[in-house]
Parts: sequence; C-alpha cells; structure tokens
Amino acid sequence: MKSIAELIKLPEQLLSEKRPLRERSMLLNDIYELYSSLQDKKLRHIYNIENYKKWLRNKRIKHSPTNWELFRKSSNYVKTIDIGSFAIRLAHLKKPEDLYFLLSVAKDKYRRGEPVGAYIFYSTKKQK
Repeated sequence: MKSIAELIKLPEQLLSEKRPLRERSMLLNDIYELYSSLQDKKLRHIYNIENYKKWLRNKRIKHSPTNWELFRKSSNYVKTIDIGSFAIRLAHLKKPEDLYFLLSVAKDKYRRGEPVGAYIFYSTKKQK
C-alpha cells in the first residue's frame, strides 16, 4: 500500500511528465498552420474586400467606416476561427487517413497559392 506522501507526489509527477501528442492532434495542428498562414490570411482579406464591394452594390450604399463594421457583422464576412473551433468543425473526420489526405491536399493548395481554408471547409462538409 502506498503512503500518503507517495500519493501526493503522484499528481506532481504526472503533471511534470510531458505526454506525447496524439496523431490526430498533430495532424490538426499541421492543417491549422496552413489555414492560419500569412498567405491564406491575405487571400481571405482580398475575398472579404470583393464581398464588401458586392455587398455595397446590393445595398446601394457608399463606403464608410460604419458600413464596413456592419459588413463585418454580416454573414458575408469570412472570419478567421481559432484552433478549438477548427478542431470541432473537422470532428466528423474520424479516421486519421482522412486527415492525412486533407493535409496533403491543403499543402498542395498552399504551394499553388490557392486558399486553403475554402477547400478545408467546403470540401469536408458533413454529408446529410
């Protein structure tokens, strides 16, 4: 039987030991790095400007800072999401093979200069 002192030291030992990352979390981190890259942020910004111009034309209003803020609150604005929300959106991909495939295609899109985020979210929608 373990003594009380040994039981108290046990959680400290568990906290001090670094657990290796699981395969799924490593794959999600790699995919998220491509999604949050500077190149993809610039492409999202350009896409938002194009959407803003269409939004102004449809509403028949002129550009102003208040209209820009209204546009940012609308559903037409493409927002950058954090890694937790990113992992939740890809939670329906159960197999690591699917994530490996997604990572390889995302790397290919990144090298070609195409938006990675658009591919990730629109090609991996959960089938109803």
